[in-house]
Amino acid sequence: MAMRGIARATLWHDGIADDLGAGVANAINSSDQVVGYIQPNFQQGDFTPHASLWDHGILTDLGTLPGFDSTDATGINDSGEVVGDAFSFARIQLIRPDLNGPLQPECR
Repeated sequence: MAMRGIARATLWHDGIADDLGAGVANAINSSDQVVGYIQPNFQQGDFTPHASLWDHGILTDLGTLPGFDSTDATGINDSGEVVGDAFSFARIQLIRPDLNGPLQPECR
């Protein structure tokens, strides 16, 4: 769904849409945790994406990694481990051991 040119992440359950807010949803696990990206500073004209997690209505900006400008979460397993990309031509693995911990890169 798009409203006024801004992408909206949407979770569908039994034909009913749950608008998760501004952002792009890329993957979901069996616990209905959704990952993708948001652009937290788009209202200031900064469209840099940050990897994000929607967990039962709570949005967490997973941030960026040192040396990278932007991130995108592309998958999540049933343990809540998130994988994605950091934009500087490196494939990385983003691990979320707990929501208060920093992202840990594993370059491939």
